[in-house]
Amino acid sequence: MESFTELRDRLNEYFDSDLQKRFQLQGAIGKGSYSIAWKLSYQPKHAIGFPNASGSTLAGDRRYIVLKTEKAAFMDPSSSDSDSDVDMLSSEGRDSLEDEKRWMRTLQWAEHIMKMETMPSDPLQELQDPDHPTWLYLEWIENGTLNAFIEKASRRLHRLPNRLLWRFFLCLLRMCIAMAWPPGKPADNSPVVEVIGGGRPGALHHGDFHDGNVMIGAIEMNPEETEHDLVPMLKLIDWGAASNYDESSSGAGPATGETAVTENIYDVGKLMAELATLDQDLSEKLYPERGETRDFQISAGGKFMRTTAVELLPSFGLKPLAPHLDELLRSIICACLASEPSNRPSLGGLVTLVSRAVSERDVEYYWEQARQGRDINPYEETYEEIQWLIRNLLLDADT
Repeated sequence: MESFTELRDRLNEYFDSDLQKRFQLQGAIGKGSYSIAWKLSYQPKHAIGFPNASGSTLAGDRRYIVLKTEKAAFMDPSSSDSDSDVDMLSSEGRDSLEDEKRWMRTLQWAEHIMKMETMPSDPLQELQDPDHPTWLYLEWIENGTLNAFIEKASRRLHRLPNRLLWRFFLCLLRMCIAMAWPPGKPADNSPVVEVIGGGRPGALHHGDFHDGNVMIGAIEMNPEETEHDLVPMLKLIDWGAASNYDESSSGAGPATGETAVTENIYDVGKLMAELATLDQDLSEKLYPERGETRDFQISAGGKFMRTTAVELLPSFGLKPLAPHLDELLRSIICACLASEPSNRPSLGGLVTLVSRAVSERDVEYYWEQARQGRDINPYEETYEEIQWLIRNLLLDADT
């Protein structure tokens, strides 16, 4: 089988053929069974022979983009041990990339979803099989994965502020809304915030919704925008494992939009449990069929239900994990992780609750909670402390 170095060199040959020299391959940033993700430096330029008024051919600042390739697209069949190696990689990789392109086109106007990029005069075009595309360009999301964020936070801190957690929760719910009600094309062709639509939800299930597939966007907090006044936007990536339950059900009973929504909500619950506890091993224990469950109520006097999030509940007089956690936030996470799908909150109900908390649970609210004896440090909930935390975790390298 052709080595990774040979694959990289073959890819460089295609970019070297670009007469405008717009692309510089920086290196691989991720490898899967059938595909590789590469970081590219890209500088858009005017067409050759048409400089701008100052005589320069530059049309834009250099920026990063991501190239995701099917491995077999750059493989020399003569270097493989057998033709079946190439055939297998080609078939599986193309299926995955074709699916990914299809879902990303459906979700292209949702602001919490990674975007595809279009490259004019693409030097890889000669590889193009109209029926089986073998690569795609994607936006560069600069601050890494949620996995890396949690891993660094677990070493540098002992907990994350509630106000940060509420806002990340809302970002994750926006991703679920995008899958259920993909936004239509807006008038200005700019991505829009995802909102609950009319009618029944779509049946799109991500299939690989974990902390390695959620990325953190630019540090461009907007004080005028409540959802992102304190934290960067999160974006969901990697749609190769996604499926539409309406298409994928095979006689096992009706697979509906509601089914997909409840499963996406469970995935969000797992991510929130990780963020709340900074325990990345916890998600491995959380699955709907988990044998260990506990009864709990989302509110006093409410319905009892069983949750798989036993670590978030007090036990035998001992404090639960993350004792600083807002009790409403704890209850909602536990409800998202209910073992019975019908007991999980509706997506609309979740968005209402979490949006209200983002708007209303300010620093003064947590000062009052501290005065009532709750295990909360209100200083951690201030704008200044959260800004310091974000920059410390995203911009400061480990030493």
